[in-house]
Amino acid sequence: MEAIVDNLKDPSWWFSAFFVAIIASIIAAFLKERMEKWLGNTFSSLKSWRVQREAERSKVIEALLTDQTYFQMALFRAGVGVIFFAISCTLYFSSPVLFVTAPARLGNELDNDLKYYVWYGLIVFLGTFNVWVSYKVVSRLSLIYEVIRKYRVRNDLPKLL
Repeated sequence: MEAIVDNLKDPSWWFSAFFVAIIASIIAAFLKERMEKWLGNTFSSLKSWRVQREAERSKVIEALLTDQTYFQMALFRAGVGVIFFAISCTLYFSSPVLFVTAPARLGNELDNDLKYYVWYGLIVFLGTFNVWVSYKVVSRLSLIYEVIRKYRVRNDLPKLL
């Protein structure tokens, strides 16, 4: 049990957990549509929900294709999301360093224990928040990608490098 506590105090463990969380959220966002289709075909109750979601997504894609201002707003939102994602990643990534360098108020063991309990709660919140933000950003970026792909196909444009 002490080895687990020692590993949790080690910043390298948190850095590796951070990268695993980022990769898992990106993979989850890209697999989301395929899983919805598979689950929709597997469970009939989810099929109507999946069809409704696909219809809403198609409606948004068509609106983005026809209205240039709406597309620019979507690009701006995606850009702000990427910046927000970078900020949340930086906060999550730098929080072990900030925690270790934060001084204890009284310097006693009770204060250090309290600091670690706050840290354990905070890191779970920051990690969950980071995964949620990355999922939302990747979902928006996948929508933008789909719009660009359809625009390219409609106008017979060459593929971007």
